[in-house]
Amino acid sequence: TTAAVDHNGYVVGNKYYLSSYTAGMRVIDISGIATPGSMNESGYFDSYPSNNNTNFNGVWNVYPFFSSGNININDINNGFFMVRASVSGTDTTPPVAVCAPYTAVLDTAGNVTITGSNVDGGSSDNSGFYSTSVSPNIFNCADVGGPITVTLTVSDVAGNTSTCTTEVTVVDNSPPTISCPPDMTDNPEAGSTFFTIPNFITAGGVVAADNCDVVSLTQSPPAGAQVVLGTYNIVFVATDPSGNTNSCGFPLTVEELGLNDYFAQGLSISPNPARDFVRLSSARGAIDQIQLFSITGKAIDLHFSISEEGADFNVAGLQSGIYFVTINNSVSKKLIVR
Repeated sequence: TTAAVDHNGYVVGNKYYLSSYTAGMRVIDISGIATPGSMNESGYFDSYPSNNNTNFNGVWNVYPFFSSGNININDINNGFFMVRASVSGTDTTPPVAVCAPYTAVLDTAGNVTITGSNVDGGSSDNSGFYSTSVSPNIFNCADVGGPITVTLTVSDVAGNTSTCTTEVTVVDNSPPTISCPPDMTDNPEAGSTFFTIPNFITAGGVVAADNCDVVSLTQSPPAGAQVVLGTYNIVFVATDPSGNTNSCGFPLTVEELGLNDYFAQGLSISPNPARDFVRLSSARGAIDQIQLFSITGKAIDLHFSISEEGADFNVAGLQSGIYFVTINNSVSKKLIVR
């Protein structure tokens, strides 16, 4: 008993942690609280050893709730202390390990790491302090699906341990990412009133990725569908192994040849589809400039040999897909590279 002022107090297990200003932190054993006179001081830390007078110097608050057993002490005069109860070696009682199932969600990289606290279902120790670990604790896309058995280990400050097992279910909630080509305009096939929709997926215009894998990538309307003049929304859907989906789309406008009709109708590309050398011919005007673009609108650096008869170029080094040849900055022709 001291003349110091008792202040904030907290209960952890059978211990009462008391801020007692000039008397420091006092720890009271309350295991026999129901019996009068049975509570005794079991430990203390005096951060203000000068005196135990009745005033407001010394410890004004403590925090004893860390599972590590560390205790924070805040002293008005001397600052911050972190302490831990000394272990006499007489504690041979193991903690009580209580497990709980857990659902682990993969991150956008397809990985997840869990801690013991994730599967701790209310473990305890007679000291009021314990730490946890779990094994295995690292999971990835290969673990999605059936539950995985893990072991929780509970340890107290005296080195006693106990274990239990539970199940972790790994799930993937991240949808795929997907990007589409820009808006596109094309013309009906020569001598026809309809346009055949190409396979934009195999042409490389649609890019999809996922933290685990992309199971399917679909296009609607599908490749090969024939459409008349008008504007159509081309939609793509990517699906991953867990059934998460994402989509994108772009408008495809099919229209008759407009500006430069006369010049455009005299242009021909052969062969098309092509694998190596391509011949671009014009029967209705000179070819002064040629540019090549990918389906995503990226300019392709390619050498063109232009003469009065037309132009020649080699596409052997290009990836398979759909490209657009722009002639004289006014007319575009579709080229398929295989």
